[in-house]
Amino acid sequence: MTDIFDPQIVPDNTFGGRLRARRKELNLSQEAVGVSIGLDESCSRARISRYETGAHEPNINTAKKLADTLMAPVAYFYCERDSLAELILKANNFSDKQIYNFCKNLT
Repeated sequence: MTDIFDPQIVPDNTFGGRLRARRKELNLSQEAVGVSIGLDESCSRARISRYETGAHEPNINTAKKLADTLMAPVAYFYCERDSLAELILKANNFSDKQIYNFCKNLT
């Protein structure tokens, strides 16, 4: 996991890098992730690998399935800033009231 206070900007393959990091964090194989989103077992590893390397980018429906499988909001995979992506991932478990109160306290 990235240090949330590191202001580093993620390189071009934001989606793929986050996909790989989250998959590994959850100790899932590429094949397991692919199968869980409905890909055929024979091609699932290769397809997830292409997403992770940036050779292909999934359409939004596939991105949503990946996000559900990896228990993260879709925004996490596309966010350019590591620190904000980590905040999105952590806030995903907050209730709407907790998010409202958090945002209210920022002003």
